[in-house]
Amino acid sequence: MHVTRPTYLTPRPSSLRGAHVALHPVRARDLAELATIPDDDAWRLLLRPPAGPGVSAQAWLDDALRQVRRGTERCWLVRDRETGQLLGSTRFLNMDLANRRLEIGSTWLLAEARGTVANAESKLLLLDHAFHDLGVRRVHIQADVRNTRSRHAIERLGATYEGVLRSHIVLPDGSSRDTAVYSILDSDWQELRPRLLMRAAGRGPDWRTRHATLLPLTALGASGARGAQQVVDRREALVAEVDREVIDVELDVLAADVG
Repeated sequence: MHVTRPTYLTPRPSSLRGAHVALHPVRARDLAELATIPDDDAWRLLLRPPAGPGVSAQAWLDDALRQVRRGTERCWLVRDRETGQLLGSTRFLNMDLANRRLEIGSTWLLAEARGTVANAESKLLLLDHAFHDLGVRRVHIQADVRNTRSRHAIERLGATYEGVLRSHIVLPDGSSRDTAVYSILDSDWQELRPRLLMRAAGRGPDWRTRHATLLPLTALGASGARGAQQVVDRREALVAEVDREVIDVELDVLAADVG
């Protein structure tokens, strides 16, 4: 029997486009824009403590690109499809190509995108891509067992609860966390997809009416390196103008703003 080479073995991740958001593979050139995100505990939780201002974004980007090159992850930036405004990031993790399974996680959203359609539509795009384009048979989703908001959101999606991994992850303070494990199979997705589609379709891009955390993308592109440096230099001014709680840390996918 002839077996078609599955598309998930192709080396370059694809851009994914929905009605309101687009997911674009992260690139090295995204550093200048990422560096304008005000520093807070999000970078520490997502990766490791930064050594100084700006290092957090560099470390995060280096890690993302390294994992992409290894083939264990795919990382996207979430953007407004119409304007290109940066809204956040999300990933495929622990890609096991031989067994056609992967995890969705390491998702964060900027303040203006929280509680909007951005997260729901991003997950719809990722799950469609996993099952329909890549031929994946299982998507793994996990959450800190104590994070009832994230767990409730995962359960509302219709993911199947599989149990708890005890002392699964060591946290930055040295303690261990238990992890609640959920999954969605390719056989589940046909029934579950309309639920997420309805959530995404019933909401608009509310972030366009909110104060943007970052400067417009054109402030980076048109003026080259000098303009990018000016954007980085203005970080402190940006911090003074926006809520300090800028990044919505969602190490466990599908946190409460899916609902």
